[in-house]
Amino acid sequence: MRIDHLAPPAKPQTMRPYKQGELDGLCGLYAIINSIRWCLRGHELSSKGQHWCDLFAVLNNYAVKELGNLSIASTGTGLNSMIWLLRTAQEHMIDVHGVHISTHRPFALSKPKQSVQITETILNHLNHPNSSALLAIYGAVNHWTVTTEITNNTVKLFDSDRSQTMSATTLQPADLVSKKQRRSHIQPGSLICLSLVEKCALE
Repeated sequence: MRIDHLAPPAKPQTMRPYKQGELDGLCGLYAIINSIRWCLRGHELSSKGQHWCDLFAVLNNYAVKELGNLSIASTGTGLNSMIWLLRTAQEHMIDVHGVHISTHRPFALSKPKQSVQITETILNHLNHPNSSALLAIYGAVNHWTVTTEITNNTVKLFDSDRSQTMSATTLQPADLVSKKQRRSHIQPGSLICLSLVEKCALE
């Protein structure tokens, strides 16, 4: 569109900046890094620094060269790709930092019959020290995020999109949400729990 065809400029206070996730699909890479950082919280390795930029580059290169996802910035990251990228991140953390992060998917082989199973599973996992949980949120926007705590009806996040909380009602699979309610939901099979194993490497 030519600039002489543009409407009059909007008032500055009506404009909002784009955030990560609105124009790209890289939330998966950010979520992997942030979930590992949360497992390492309290140690200087968890602080922002070049070492996380290096891991981001490793993950991005793996997605493009090994997974063949040439359009990861626009198409995002599916579950299978996330699993391989997490394995790559685990190998990197062991090789470069001597840190072992374990992962498991509680609902990989079976679906929860009630939403409370999802909440309780996440709660039980996060009650362990040096742990975090990766979640794929589906709805108006599909997004990978990191869950750090659940209190009452609120889920606390460590999120690349600067979101700090979300409603605990989001922790329901699509088939347990009324079709009349157009709200966000999760895919239980996409829940990935992370834990720090080799704490001795940080001491």
